[in-house]
Amino acid sequence: MPTQPITINIQHTYLGFTDNLTPLQKSKFQSTLDTQIKHNNVIMPKKQFILLKLQEGYVPHIEEDISYYSRKIGDYTKPKSEFRIENSEGSYYTITKTEYNFALHIINNDFLNKQKALDFIETEYNNQAKQAHDEFNRKQQEKLDKELLEQQSKEFDLWLAEQVENYSDNTKLDLAKSIFLDKQGDYNELYLCKLLVLIDNIDNPMCRDKLENWLHADNTTSKKLFYHITGVKLPSTNKGTVEIIDGLTLSDYQGIIPYKKKKQKVNKEVITDTFYRLVTKYHDYHFETVIGESITKYGLDMFIVNVNNQYQLLESKGGNLLVSKVNTKTELMNKLKSLVEQYGIDHINKLIQNSIDKFGVSPKYQDVV
Repeated sequence: MPTQPITINIQHTYLGFTDNLTPLQKSKFQSTLDTQIKHNNVIMPKKQFILLKLQEGYVPHIEEDISYYSRKIGDYTKPKSEFRIENSEGSYYTITKTEYNFALHIINNDFLNKQKALDFIETEYNNQAKQAHDEFNRKQQEKLDKELLEQQSKEFDLWLAEQVENYSDNTKLDLAKSIFLDKQGDYNELYLCKLLVLIDNIDNPMCRDKLENWLHADNTTSKKLFYHITGVKLPSTNKGTVEIIDGLTLSDYQGIIPYKKKKQKVNKEVITDTFYRLVTKYHDYHFETVIGESITKYGLDMFIVNVNNQYQLLESKGGNLLVSKVNTKTELMNKLKSLVEQYGIDHINKLIQNSIDKFGVSPKYQDVV
């Protein structure tokens, strides 16, 4: 005798049928089972319909070699298997393979037993509620952690700016300038002060993290500076560098290692010398020392600097940038020519004089009468 129909709402459950499926399979199967149909003038999802029919005594069945006459092809279709749910009197409904497997799942797990079905649904609901609660707490904690990290980052940036502003170890700073001038032809004093503060405070985890980011494989000059300040040589690889810095403390430093400048080369007419460029730091303009190649053209005293294999052209008396970074000296001079043709040499000289009147003459010319 068939089990009497019972009222179990499975609108929000699949009775565990899709629990172990991949996300793609789960989405596909759930979409099929959630499809709305009309049965006995009642709109319900297919999964509810399957449960209802099983309660009425229907069973899942596969009918083999089913063929239908098709007007489109004018013949019978190729025989195939048809998934059904049928009763002992021969009445049946054609269903999909997914619905067929869902019917088997209900039978195999004895979910036609009302109490077992209700117990499963209650347990599933409690688990989902717990998961939702845990996920809410996780997101809240993640939000708090993010806010804390942002606050710590802001406080660290303020601390770093203050340390840089008050940096007073001129021995280390002069060494840093010497290395950068020798290796790159120029330096950024703000960057050097930041790097030195980070090195001096490596026991601070945030300083250590920034050092690991800054001292990457391509930043060879900064890594050389690190060696001469600390006596600790870093490997060329990023992984090796991070491993060493991770375990490094201030007590591991060996002390300052003297730096020997590379010998200055004089090839044909290329002569390098000390010049000064006008830069801004904390909205205050000042002159910074650079090593450059002297050049005179259009009556302008200028110098060329090489920064990371790119050339810049600056005029000597005011330290003003005339042509920004380009790849070759030829390109540098072509851009200078275009500049002169566009604005005229008199206008360029006037701008240079205005800069000198406002910010002063380069230290290179201050003793020239």
